[in-house]
Amino acid sequence: MNYDSDSLSAADQLLIDLLKLDSTNGINPEKPVIDHIRALLNAEGILTELYWKDPERPNLLAVLPGENKNVEKSGANTALLLYGHADVVSTQGQK
Repeated sequence: MNYDSDSLSAADQLLIDLLKLDSTNGINPEKPVIDHIRALLNAEGILTELYWKDPERPNLLAVLPGENKNVEKSGANTALLLYGHADVVSTQGQK
């Protein structure tokens, strides 16, 4: 399928760019995927940090500061955590 880059949304292009990065578990590291996502976040002014046990398999932390306008009423701040992984599992050998 051919894509007309002028008709793609930013989300479409992001998905295509991510799918081009091979991060097959046990074969290719996740670092290129994390580096790509980190660069996009940093370009938007979002601060990021990397944590790792293995530098080729880093974890990315990005924090978007928020404001809970109901802190006085609820007595607690709220947060939202989005968690995912950057590696994929090969289907080779599966039935």
